[in-house]
This record gives sequence, C-alpha cells and structure tokens, in this order.
Amino acid sequence: IRDADHLCFAGFELKGSRGNAVTLYGRGNRVESCLITNCAESGIDMKGYDNVAFGNEIKRMGKGGILIDGGDRTTLTHGNNIAENNHIHHYGEIYKTYWGGVRVSGTGNICAHNEIHDAPHMAIHYGGNDHLFEYNRIYNVVNLSSEAGAIYAGRDFTAYGNVLRYNCIYDIGSGEFKPDGIYFDDALSGQTAYGNILINVPKAGFMLGGGRELKV
Repeated sequence: IRDADHLCFAGFELKGSRGNAVTLYGRGNRVESCLITNCAESGIDMKGYDNVAFGNEIKRMGKGGILIDGGDRTTLTHGNNIAENNHIHHYGEIYKTYWGGVRVSGTGNICAHNEIHDAPHMAIHYGGNDHLFEYNRIYNVVNLSSEAGAIYAGRDFTAYGNVLRYNCIYDIGSGEFKPDGIYFDDALSGQTAYGNILINVPKAGFMLGGGRELKV
C-alpha cells in the first residue's frame, strides 16, 4: 500500500511471503492485532506520518520485525510513527545481522512496550533524531555476534535528541559471543539514556564509541 491514508488492518494472519508481509506508506494508517509469520523479509515496513503498528505478533522472519521511518531530519519535523506493544521473536533467520526486531529512522518516532527476543543480532537498530525508546523488554538476542549491542546506533555526529529510558535488557549473548547491552557506536552523539535495567550482559552495559554529549 502506497500513498494511502487512514486505513486500519486488524486481526489478519499473514504468512509465507517471499518479501515483507506488509509494506504501508502513507499517513494515519494502523496495523494491529495481526499474526505475521514465516516471511522471507520483514513483518511490517511502515513509512510516512502518524502510522501505528500495535499489538502484533511477528515471528519466524527472514530479516526483521517492524521498520518505521518518517519525519524530516532537515526541519526536525516529527513523523509520530509508533511501534507499540508488539511481540517480536525468532527473526533474522536468513539475514543474520543488522536487521532488528524494530528498526527506526527519520525523526520523532516511538518504539515502546515491545517484547523482543530470540535473534542472532540486535533487538533495536535506529538512526535519525528525536526518537523515543521506552519500556521495551529485550532478552536472548545478539546470539551470534560480539561486536554488537541489543540496542544499537552509530556513525552520526548529527543524530541528537534520541532518548532511551526504562528498557529492560537481560540474558543476551550466547557461548563465545559476548555483546554489549546498549551500543552508541563510532562517534554517535547527542543521545540520552536513563532508567534502563541491564542484567546478565556479557560485555559492557553501555558501549560509548567516541561520540559527544552522551548522557547516561
């Protein structure tokens, strides 16, 4: 679906796609209470403004769970796209790295109250400005990488304004693989993190990779 607004898809079971299960570009659209499983790429790819993915279960994905993108980084206009209360697990089954349970880009989007677990790489991957990540429960991820974090962003001096708060990350890594909890990589700057709980993380709770104005 492209260039469509104010549609709601609720209660669908979607499975067996060789691409994404849902690609939805527009404004004010909603995907809720769907079961999405056994797709070669990602569950929901959502771009635009004021779109919501709520209460879905996404599992057995070849890539990731939910991708949200929206807003304007030049003007810092917020996208107000939301991924909330989703259960995302057993993803990254074909593409083992750099596909998160939730991937956020653009400006001013929200990832909250999601449960994310059982994956070879990161739970949340983001870039851009003014995003909020809160009350996410993350465990048994980054099972096949050491140079990684359960929540990861990097390589951007201009990515100011992102807030990570009240997330719980526990029991990550596996065997020889010893990742970090929250990883601000390669000069990522202007991040704020507080109130997070990190338990049984085999390397560092936070890896701060040389950026500026990081507040932990």
